[in-house]
Amino acid sequence: PSDALVFVHVGRFEEQKNHIFLIDIFHEILKKDNKCILLLAGDGRLRQKTEERTNELGMCEEVKFLGLRTDIPEILAAADIFLMPSHYEGIGNVLVEAQAAGLPCFVSDSIPKEVDMGAGLVEFLPLKNDAETWSKQILASDKNRNPEAFRKVIEKGYSIQDTVRIVEEIYLGK
Repeated sequence: PSDALVFVHVGRFEEQKNHIFLIDIFHEILKKDNKCILLLAGDGRLRQKTEERTNELGMCEEVKFLGLRTDIPEILAAADIFLMPSHYEGIGNVLVEAQAAGLPCFVSDSIPKEVDMGAGLVEFLPLKNDAETWSKQILASDKNRNPEAFRKVIEKGYSIQDTVRIVEEIYLGK
């Protein structure tokens, strides 16, 4: 539906990304607001297990498995909220991209704080909390995009110009 709240996660279906917990969080969200959709972009060893958990919870219509994609910026643009309850991460590029797209991001407290670009979009939630607690915090939080967030991302050095400069320094010794 056009008024649906669209959640998104982008990542490999591997233990690190914690997809089963993500599905449980979304199940709790749906109990409180049934006008929600979850988009999952990516593939991996645990995709089938995640699909099975989705089926067990009766969410086949609300959870869309998108597979490997080349249109991640468009998917992020179509979403309202980015979720990342990972067990561990480095500086996740997709989390930087989500902030550049202006998305509110709800991530586990195991993700390095340096990934927050300072646009007021990242909320770190304790991984020790259960899915119901996560869902309550997500739904109670500000879920508005920040259309100017990309400027903060650029200020932190995540622009194509900065990336080209870094690659030139590495390969050309500039």
